[in-house]
Amino acid sequence: MTLLVSIITPEFALHVSDRLVTTRRGRSYRPHDTAANKAILFQASNATVTLGYTGIAHIKGEPTDVWISRILDPGYHHEGTRFGHRGHERDLGWYLIRLREAIDQHYLKATHGAPLTVQVVGQQRVRRLASRPVFYRLDHTGRRGDSTRLFHAETRPMTWKRDKFYVFANGDLTSRPEQDIQQRISALKPGTFHTVEVLEKIAVSAIRRASDLCSTIGSDCMSVQLRSLEGRINIKYLPATPLSDYDVYTPFILFPNVTATPLVMRGGLTDIHWGGLHPITFERANSSPVFDYGGLSRQRRPGWRG
Repeated sequence: MTLLVSIITPEFALHVSDRLVTTRRGRSYRPHDTAANKAILFQASNATVTLGYTGIAHIKGEPTDVWISRILDPGYHHEGTRFGHRGHERDLGWYLIRLREAIDQHYLKATHGAPLTVQVVGQQRVRRLASRPVFYRLDHTGRRGDSTRLFHAETRPMTWKRDKFYVFANGDLTSRPEQDIQQRISALKPGTFHTVEVLEKIAVSAIRRASDLCSTIGSDCMSVQLRSLEGRINIKYLPATPLSDYDVYTPFILFPNVTATPLVMRGGLTDIHWGGLHPITFERANSSPVFDYGGLSRQRRPGWRG
C-alpha cells in the first residue's frame, strides 16, 4: 500500500508518491521493488495527466502500471519505444471509462481481495486556449462483484483565487497526510506556497512521516509537475538519503505520437524531446551531473520483462 499525494492550484498540478512495492506473507510485508514508479504520463485529446495507483501491485502477473498502460494504449508492447500516431484520439473521460470497465472485469474474475485506487491529476482543456488543473479518482474495494467508483473534483477556474489549493491523498492514511499538508501550507506566509517547489517539499515530508508509521510506505519519492496543458513536465526522483549515484526507471509515457516504456536513467538532469511530445525534464536529486539514458541498470525491476 503506497501513499499518493496530489495538490492542485490555479497554476499547476503536482503528484507525489513513494516508490516502494511490498508483498504480503501471512501478516507481514516484505519489500518487493524499492524503485517502482507509481505514475504514468498520459495524454488524451483534451488533457495531459499523470495516473498514480495504490493497492494491488500486480494484475494478471505484471506490475499494475504495465497493466494500466495496456488498457489506455492497447497497441502498446513491452519492448522499446513506439513512434507514430496511435490512432483516433479520445477525450480523457472516454479513457477513464475504459479503465473503469477494465477494472470491473478484472475483479469479476479475481480470487483475491486487494483493493485498487487510481488517482488522476493534470491539466484539462476547457476552451480552445484555456486549461485548468483537474483531479479524478477510481476506487475499487477489491470485493468480487463491486463496481469501480469514479470521483471528479470540481475545479472551476473563474471561481479560484490565487491562494486556493486542493489536497488529495490516497493509500495508507494512518498519518492523516491531507490534514498535515493543509496545516503546513496554511502556516506559511501569504503567497509563499504558490511555488511548486515548496508544495513538493511539504508533500514529500508528509509521505516520509507516514513511512515511519507504516512499513508498506517507502521514504524515497517521485514527483510529477504539470504547469500547463502545453507546457513542460518536470519529473523528480527524491531519495530519502543523499546518494552520489543511483539508477532510476522513467515512467510509462503514453502520448499520441510516442509510447515510451521505462528506461534506465543515470545522472542529474536532462530534457527529453520526441516529436510532438512536450519537453519532459528528468531530475535526480543528490546525484552526479553525468547523464546516461537507456543503459543497463544494476537493479533489475521485479516483474518487468521489457
